[in-house]
Amino acid sequence: MERDDSNYVGLGPARRSIVARLTPAILIVALVPGLSPGQTGPGTAGVGPPGGGQPAGTGAGASDGTPRHKDVDAAVEKFQAGKLDEARQLLLDAKKKNPELPPGNLMFAQLLFAANQPAAARSAVEQAVADEPKDPEGYLILGDLAFQQQRLTDADLLFSQAFTLTGEYKGNAERQENLLMRSYAGVAAVAEARQQWAAAESQLRAWLKLNPENVVALTRLARTLFKQGQEKEAYKVLQDLYGINAQAGRPEINMAGLFEQAGKRPNARKLVELAVQRDAESSQTRLAAANWALEAGELDMAATNTAEALRLVPKSFEARLMSGLVNRYKRKYAEAEEPLVAAHLQMPLHPAAINQLALVLIEQPDEEKRGLAAQYAEMNARLNSDQAQPVGREAAVTLGWVLMRLGRVVEAERAVQAALSSGSVSADAAFHAASLFHTRGRDDLARPLLKPILDSTVAFPSREDAEKLLASLKLE
Repeated sequence: MERDDSNYVGLGPARRSIVARLTPAILIVALVPGLSPGQTGPGTAGVGPPGGGQPAGTGAGASDGTPRHKDVDAAVEKFQAGKLDEARQLLLDAKKKNPELPPGNLMFAQLLFAANQPAAARSAVEQAVADEPKDPEGYLILGDLAFQQQRLTDADLLFSQAFTLTGEYKGNAERQENLLMRSYAGVAAVAEARQQWAAAESQLRAWLKLNPENVVALTRLARTLFKQGQEKEAYKVLQDLYGINAQAGRPEINMAGLFEQAGKRPNARKLVELAVQRDAESSQTRLAAANWALEAGELDMAATNTAEALRLVPKSFEARLMSGLVNRYKRKYAEAEEPLVAAHLQMPLHPAAINQLALVLIEQPDEEKRGLAAQYAEMNARLNSDQAQPVGREAAVTLGWVLMRLGRVVEAERAVQAALSSGSVSADAAFHAASLFHTRGRDDLARPLLKPILDSTVAFPSREDAEKLLASLKLE
């Protein structure tokens, strides 16, 4: 009789269905090789997503069918079928047959992370560290999780332990180098978070000695140099970066971002205009200029560059999404709807496209469209249910905003409270949450959400409404 794994670390039938929808290719990539060091999203330490490092000696992108990979292939199939204990055992067996692989429980954790099961994945990582305390990778993953939760001391200790163990690691050289780069990335991230720029620079340069063309390391190095007042040196790094990988963006645009963060908007604007002047026929540069302009509140500049990006690449997903955003900033909700619908049809599961579409539909008087807004918001919240991640929190707050606008305030408050208890949100979402609390008579919760976003110079679509709401709260 087949074992029922439905109770594995709380993984019930609904969650198992998520596992079943993942294709074998996606799951194999989670194991062999995963992402390169440093190819991470916001909120991570730059060591790769949890479990995302490349197991040395495992090939270029997927299992190659050799005997040492047959257990991995079989584990993926079992995992996809929801037979989690069997999948785990196969990965443990694979490690025994091929010592070059990561610990079996770490590979199992990678599958769980890929299936959006972070709690179960963490348990597997903890077990891997208990079983094989001399393997560095478990400490790297736990360090990245600690960093995401802003537990910097824990992250520092974990990354430092990983660094020490990597020096003692006696496996193959390829995996050791991979682990070493991830250690440098993690230690540097903690130093950056503490604004210890010289220390961060040292770690990033050590990382770049191993991988001189790493886009993330170069970008972070430019920032650390800028923070130390070395603007020319930072710009030179960004020029080198552009020469290595044009997709990283023009050096003028990236330098403008550093000036913007430093509160030097006139310097930033000059550089953005220079980038457009030098590269006017590039959709990528036009979109980067539009993005800067949007955040700076330069709506006409944003609209002009977005229109040019669409002229250059009419079916660009990014340009369509930007067009919807610009029109939403201008409160032209009907005009925003068309490009957002096109973007959603182009990438149906993209969370930002669904989120923005829900937000423009709820602002329109047509009751059918308002009903659609709720459907889109609910779908996005289901697809992005992990509120430990920023995208999950944004989806939940948008759902709360839409429900509030439809009069379903109790459900709305429940969704927003859950999101805020899990972490920070964007300025746009903070205003939506504050509006809900004000509606519920909880101005004590609304005020601390509004003040930080209005102290910032960054524009957001509802900034004017947020200013009015805060002013009204002060008068009461």
